[in-house]
Amino acid sequence: MNPFNREYLTEGKQSKWIEVSNGYSFGAVIDKAGYFDERPVLHITLTQIISIVALFFVSFPYAFFLILPILFGWGKIYIKLPIKTGIMGSDSAGWGFSYGDDTFWLYTGGNSDGRKFKAFYAPWFLEWYRTSILLSDNTWCHEHEGDRKDFWHKEKWHDYRLEIDVIHKSTGLEATATIVEREWKRRILYNLPIKGSIRRMLEFEFKDPYAARKLSGAYDILPDENILDVLERIGFTSKSLNRIKKIEELVK
Repeated sequence: MNPFNREYLTEGKQSKWIEVSNGYSFGAVIDKAGYFDERPVLHITLTQIISIVALFFVSFPYAFFLILPILFGWGKIYIKLPIKTGIMGSDSAGWGFSYGDDTFWLYTGGNSDGRKFKAFYAPWFLEWYRTSILLSDNTWCHEHEGDRKDFWHKEKWHDYRLEIDVIHKSTGLEATATIVEREWKRRILYNLPIKGSIRRMLEFEFKDPYAARKLSGAYDILPDENILDVLERIGFTSKSLNRIKKIEELVK
């Protein structure tokens, strides 16, 4: 079949040539093919296009002020290009750059598994620093990068970590709760003895995960709460209240 005579390979609503949505975006990217759409896709914004066009109508000194609008813009636009690549899949190669989640992304190609990229983290990027679990002797065990503990290995940690048997009041579903604390630090402060962003949570392992699929597997422990407060707030009760009372002061 002559590729120039056939219709474009695409699925359903993907047949549109241009799609527009609200929102801001930093960067511009062109993908070799779209999502189950063989046409290449240009990701850019309306104001970026206007700024690029404006370059041809302003003198050099004023063009300097268009640098930021060319890099960052509003009004996301996805433009399908009239090229038949023959690629039908969920991912493809891509070229360009973008910024998001405190990270600058440089896309340099790729394959059917997705874009090939290099990531450059901003100095204020929040990076995981440690994970800690409360043990049955009321002490904490910590893991860091380079010193992983594999806390969720049942055979290894079942007899050491504090496990609280709980029941969800409205459904009767049973679960085991573990007290976990995680800390993230700004990249520029990572190796300094300064506390980062700390989140303490009650994490659940349900006996029937399928039946509990609509329930959250983790809940925050607020600064002014003890474990009983958390269980009451999220609709759980415990089989081991006496055990919990012994650790209230430690984790509140």
